[in-house]
Formats: sequence, C-alpha cells, structure tokens
Amino acid sequence: MLSATMSFAVVVGVLGNTIGCPDRFVYSISLDAEDHNNISGLIEGPRVPYGVNFSLGRVNFLYCKMSSEYLQPVPYDYVLVRMDEECPAGGYKFRRHHDTEDKNNDNTYNGNIWPSVVGKDVDLEYCFMPATPNATASFPVRFFGGFGVFGNYSNDTTHILHSKILVDDEDSKNANSWEWYGQGGNTALLNRIKRIVGEQGKDTFYNLTFRDPANLCKRGEESPIFAENAAADKPVAAELKGFDHSTVAFEIKSAGNVVVSIVNMNGAVVAKVSRENLQPGIHRVEWHSGIVPNGRYVVTIEHNGVTSGKNVILK
Repeated sequence: MLSATMSFAVVVGVLGNTIGCPDRFVYSISLDAEDHNNISGLIEGPRVPYGVNFSLGRVNFLYCKMSSEYLQPVPYDYVLVRMDEECPAGGYKFRRHHDTEDKNNDNTYNGNIWPSVVGKDVDLEYCFMPATPNATASFPVRFFGGFGVFGNYSNDTTHILHSKILVDDEDSKNANSWEWYGQGGNTALLNRIKRIVGEQGKDTFYNLTFRDPANLCKRGEESPIFAENAAADKPVAAELKGFDHSTVAFEIKSAGNVVVSIVNMNGAVVAKVSRENLQPGIHRVEWHSGIVPNGRYVVTIEHNGVTSGKNVILK
C-alpha cells in the first residue's frame, strides 16, 4: 500500500538568496542548459522568483537549508528540495533527471547538496508535500523573508507571488526521466506533482510560489526571518530609514556591529558595507552605486545576529 514518509524533523531546501538562510550559507545547483537556441527563462508570472536566475545559457537554483520544524501546513500542494534521507512527515520522495547539454557540459554546484547529484547530467531530489485542507497559512515557511518553494498557489496576490520557469534541457537524444520511489502506480499523485514540476516537450517547467519580504506577514505567521529571533530577550532588528544612490540610513536599538547588503532581484549582492561599534540611534552609511542600474532591490541589515530585509526602488 502506498504511504507517505513518517519522518519528522528532517533537513529540507527552500529557494532563497542572501536575505536570511538560517545557516548563513546559500547552496547552489547550476544546470548547463541547451546551447542551441536556448529558451530557458521566465514563461509566466510577474518576475523571476527568489532563488532562481538565468545567465549565459545556465539555470541557477539557490537554496537555503532549514529544519522541517520551521514548516507549516498550507491549503495547496508544494515541493521542497530533499536534503535528508527522508521527507518531512506526509511527504513523498521523487527525482527529476535533467539531461543537460552534452557538448562542453559545465554543470556545477556549491555546498553539500546530497542526495541530489550533479555530474554530466543532473539528478534533483524533491519532496512533494500534499495540501492540508482548511489550513489558514498562506506560505509553508514560517519565516518572513525572500523564500520560495516549488508550488502554484496564486490566490493571495498581496503576500504571495507565482511564476513559471522553463529549463531548456538537451534537445538531441534527450533522456530526461523520473524516479517515483514506488509511487509510479498512483496516477493521481503523479499528476499533482507534474503540475508543479512537469514536462513541456523535451524540457522541464517549474511552477514557483514565493513571498515578497517587503509585505507584512498575514496574521498568525511569524514575522522574524529566524524563529529564534522571536524570543523577547533577543536583539531587535535594525530598521531601514532611507535609501538612495549614495546613502543607506537605518536605526538600531542596541550597540553593535552592522552589515548592510544591497541585493538585486536575482539574489546577487551588488554592494556590501560594514560598520563596527555603532551606538543606538539612526546612522547613515555611504555606498557607491556606480554602474548599478535603477530598479528593484532588497536592502538587508544584519545587526547582533538578527537580519532584516526590505524592498527598495533605486531611481
């Protein structure tokens, strides 16, 4: 009889960037997609989601590792990156094999991405998490920040964004495949999975759901990026007060060191400024925008172990 995994606190991967991975490390997997007439990219939705970017024919996924205890039930199906032996309780394991570019292949990765495997081709290991009927949370990750999951929930346009991307896999003698870990006979379950991670001809599409850190959490969700920051005896996060082409202004409530990062919408840090031994109050630090183009960015401020993030527009 088909059954979901019954494990509990396991490690999973969610799409993220430099805003707030719990272990302060971003894991990456880069797929060398088709070289000839590459069509990888955003095919639906308002913009490229957190944790994904495209460059020179490559599709780059950026992940944060976190414990499954930081997840909460939501009323829609979603998919996590499997980074442990099993999936969270109620999840189903599956694998997507990407037949990537054969000529001059250059798939790469950063960090311990096991059990996914990156070689001449790429095997990505996932956990399918079924919807929980009548759940009230709008996003499975409790933290407030720039996180994403593979999912297709798009009803809450205020807090949740949805986009669809395409990975242009190898065109010639394509050998994309699936591993269902004993679930292959459950057609209904496979169809639900393939609505999130699916096939489009010889290529692979991913539906992604992500939360904008500039928006407030809905009632009942935790607002700090890290769960441990919620304790009353922890330092208060710094607050952004101003931002332009030359200056970032912020307020801190306690003395300490500050690191300010300016992050573009692809998750790349375009500038970083640090200051030590600052006293409580409002401070202004200079940064040089140089050739940084106008557009939308995220300013993150790390202060005494607490990181805050806010969307800004450079114009």
